[in-house]
Amino acid sequence: MNRFPEHIRIHFIRPLPDHAGESMLCLRIIRLSPQLQKALSTILCDHGIGSRVLGSDLIVSGLTSCYRTCLPSMTGADGLISVFSEVAFILELSQGCGPYVWQIKNKELRLHERTHIMGVLNVTPDS
Repeated sequence: MNRFPEHIRIHFIRPLPDHAGESMLCLRIIRLSPQLQKALSTILCDHGIGSRVLGSDLIVSGLTSCYRTCLPSMTGADGLISVFSEVAFILELSQGCGPYVWQIKNKELRLHERTHIMGVLNVTPDS
């Protein structure tokens, strides 16, 4: 797959420092029929991935290792082949996802450990 997924939006991929190579992955799978939502929720729940229905969308969250273990179950489910290929693509992208550290002069900003808030102040005369 060399295009961005059609059915999935990535909410976040957060590396877990205590688990080598492991990340928390939260996805929004969009435009699913109620039957596919139920089928996918069941498969994901059986593998330790939480899900929540929002209209025609399904929000799912779990460890990348849990997603990997459920991929074989998704290939056999009718209608989930395209979702399967997109989840596999996202897992491939998240492979190299490591701790985010921003080095600024003599300080280190560890972006993966907690939420940081940044503001932009516009002080130009026309504002």
